[in-house]
Amino acid sequence: MGVFTNDSFKEISAVFFSTVGTFGKAVVESQIERLVKSTRYRVTNKDQIDPSSRLWQLGTHRFQLGTLNYLMTMRRDGGGQIGGADTRIQHSLFHHETHLDGLQVYFNPYAEIPFDPNFSWPAEVALNYYDVETGEHIQAHPDGALVSRQVFDLTPSALRFLLETNKFIQ
Repeated sequence: MGVFTNDSFKEISAVFFSTVGTFGKAVVESQIERLVKSTRYRVTNKDQIDPSSRLWQLGTHRFQLGTLNYLMTMRRDGGGQIGGADTRIQHSLFHHETHLDGLQVYFNPYAEIPFDPNFSWPAEVALNYYDVETGEHIQAHPDGALVSRQVFDLTPSALRFLLETNKFIQ
């Protein structure tokens, strides 16, 4: 949207935003039995990967980790890093997230009162900056940052829908 690409909103230091700060977060944190589909951002340095790791293979791969516990990995080569996403379809007993999972902060480089750059942000929080010099959006998203989550009734039809739409079954 380009909100922080000029000084039009200099009275705003940052915007805190979450795509997953919804009723679904209350459901999964209350341990109500449901099916949960979640996607987390993944990134790691290539030199930190075991060459035999199936979870960091390039491309899209699907695994059944157990009953009502499925994982789809999507990986791409990013130079010195491998990045992508993990999409999980699982019983809510296997799903874990914190209150801060999914929180994103967008900093205003033109803010009259900017955030302290030395503030220690929790590991789950994704940080976003705008570089005034280059005009680039800079993302500091941690490995495992929660991107999306949906909650479904724990029914055979819901499970079948999730497995079919994510190509675990044809």
